[in-house]
Amino acid sequence: MKIPKLFWVFAAFMCAAMFAIYIKWNLNVKTRDLPDDLNNQLDGETIFYGIMFNAGSTGTRIHVFKFSQKPKEIPRLIHTTFRAIKPGLSAYADNVDKSAEGINELLAVAKEDVPENLWKSTPLVLKATAGLKLLPGEKAQELLDKVKSVFQQSPFLVGDDCVSIMDGTDEGISAWVTVNFLTGMCLNKL
Repeated sequence: MKIPKLFWVFAAFMCAAMFAIYIKWNLNVKTRDLPDDLNNQLDGETIFYGIMFNAGSTGTRIHVFKFSQKPKEIPRLIHTTFRAIKPGLSAYADNVDKSAEGINELLAVAKEDVPENLWKSTPLVLKATAGLKLLPGEKAQELLDKVKSVFQQSPFLVGDDCVSIMDGTDEGISAWVTVNFLTGMCLNKL
């Protein structure tokens, strides 16, 4: 079955919206609080990045988001890089160490896309969906712990809750924000 292009556009914007919400509500990162060497100014706009991993049942995907923000305005998505690998993270339930290979492969994409001087200020998160929800809790947690360990060895900004399985509420909120983002209705209200 071929997946329509509109789905991929929706998925990319959903990831961007999830990332924006994550930054706004969890990390509370403000670019004005970053050291001057981490601020990347372009015509009065601050350029910053975010990295979102989507661990689904059929594959693991990375979205590297590039944002621009004028003072006292909301961030604007100006570029996204996308890569996917198969199989999904849940396929490594019986060989957790092997899951690190794919995560490191996708982290290499992020290292190529994000300027090195911004690595330490670029948040890195993974949200797992269907595949990990179907695994027994202990196996799913082992995979999440392995991913977090790999993330902590990376040069990117890693929070305490950077790796998790999305519950239905999170997925619903993300879908709502995505629809509103696509229609231009809500991000100026965050």
